[in-house]
Amino acid sequence: MNTRSVIDVALVNNEIDLARFRVDYLSGLIQRHLFVEANIDHGGVERPYSLVDFWGHGVPEEVIILRFDVPSRVRAHGSRWAVEEYSRQWAMAKAMSLFPNSIILISDIDEVPSRAQVVQLPSVVEPSGKATLPMVTSYRRANWLADGGRPRWRKAKAFTAESFDPALRFRRAPLVTAQPGQHFRYLGFSSERAVLKHQSFAHREFDVPRELQAEAWRLADSYLLANVPSIGHRGAGLLIASGRNSLSDPARFLVHSRPDLFEARDSIAPVRERLVASLVVSRLFAARNGKDTRRWPTTSLTQFMVALLAQLGSFIGLRVLFRVIRRLVQGSPSRPGGRTLVDAMRGVNLFGDWKVSSTELRAFQVAVGHVQSKPQPNIERQNNVQFRQRAHFDHIESD
Repeated sequence: MNTRSVIDVALVNNEIDLARFRVDYLSGLIQRHLFVEANIDHGGVERPYSLVDFWGHGVPEEVIILRFDVPSRVRAHGSRWAVEEYSRQWAMAKAMSLFPNSIILISDIDEVPSRAQVVQLPSVVEPSGKATLPMVTSYRRANWLADGGRPRWRKAKAFTAESFDPALRFRRAPLVTAQPGQHFRYLGFSSERAVLKHQSFAHREFDVPRELQAEAWRLADSYLLANVPSIGHRGAGLLIASGRNSLSDPARFLVHSRPDLFEARDSIAPVRERLVASLVVSRLFAARNGKDTRRWPTTSLTQFMVALLAQLGSFIGLRVLFRVIRRLVQGSPSRPGGRTLVDAMRGVNLFGDWKVSSTELRAFQVAVGHVQSKPQPNIERQNNVQFRQRAHFDHIESD
């Protein structure tokens, strides 16, 4: 019988409401929640407050809030994704050092697994050492769903220390087939809060002038769309407003205590106009200099044809071609523990390529300060370990 406990590890950025909801919703199923926050945001700005400051009446016993300092060499890389990837690897390594015999569930705070997934998780993880937890994706409201409500978001992962992979978020793993969880994007956000999020977001391309984001937000609410560029993605960012009976289990639990996060829509504009509106949203985010702020009419036939062609490309030839190319370059790394071409393009595993063994894992944990290095009787061996610890993160400076 499997006796492994589940440790919930989530990266946070002051999302206190989601943290509380996560703890309440998964109560009794998780041994510990590890909420991990960096001392800076992705833009390099210091965070003056911690999640502890927002919790109020004391942090629950099962919650551990971990705050860490991003090293200067990571900041010097100049990429927001460097901070993102360092934070995720720091969180995974810390969880493994604290709970080496547990199942580690790693996700962002807004990626909430269903209770059924957590129950099923041990049986899926045991054979291969890792798992993917599919989720539906919502924008702004718990019932405004992307992809027609299908669980296509697959970035939340689970693993054991023996099968640790620093780029696990972008790897394939056996699916947890229980009722899906939910990725709550921009849950309850206002336009102004979205602007602040994008200023410190890993996706630098979303950080455009405030007036452009405000217009994109207005269109997204008016036409029930994703509030980020989506015209080139399958579904074009067109959302559906699901009914209460169709909510995922996490959303149903959330809406019971927060009915303001559920909003029905009695009428929605025609698909033709919504496609054009999605095209406009994407163009607004592309107009970084702030000059192109005019409003395209959503009834324009020309704009509709442009939007339609973008969607056809995502559904047929171009999408198939890109998928084939991706599978070709995403095959096997050039060496054990190395990066594939896709990893390199995404900026995954910027902090050194290594063969995942117990020795390497310990060296990584020592490098980020999670465990103490044992005294080595052999001076040459000790110096080699220290060199590897430095090289692990110094590698970022040469990328």
